[in-house]
Amino acid sequence: MALFIRALLAVATIAAAAVPASADAEIRLACTFDSEVQLSPGLTLGPAVGEYSGSGTIECVGTADGETVNDEGAMSYAGTGGVSGPANDVLDGDSCVMGSGPGRLTVTLETESGTPVTIETDFDFVRLGVVGYATAEHTSAVFQFVPETGKDCVFSEIRTAHVTGQLGHVTS
Repeated sequence: MALFIRALLAVATIAAAAVPASADAEIRLACTFDSEVQLSPGLTLGPAVGEYSGSGTIECVGTADGETVNDEGAMSYAGTGGVSGPANDVLDGDSCVMGSGPGRLTVTLETESGTPVTIETDFDFVRLGVVGYATAEHTSAVFQFVPETGKDCVFSEIRTAHVTGQLGHVTS
């Protein structure tokens, strides 16, 4: 049960504002992502403020300025947990039970013709156990947070996790 609760807290939805190569580009993407995140300090049952950073792959379908995007690219994100949002309001920091805070997301892809597409956005996330969401101006995401094998938050802190999810981005 404790592992399930920790996993539930780790999933988040990310919604973000994008800055493509051209600030007025029209981008419509549906994506899935797979990443690893590092937490410092690690998550425990007690609340704390900490930094996180992660990176991985993202696979998207859609269009960018009328060109087809059907590509696997790279993503990275980083921020501070426990400084704002529900986790801060309720627990005064992040824990295995709940987390929230700001972050920055960068996604790099290419259109089928090779034109680069970069999305950079600030977001706010909320995580309850192993699930969560994030929000921003043009981007939304949901994710699942699965702690590293053998870490349970009761007997050992969680310093890394596997994060997977879906992301949507629309600008026009």
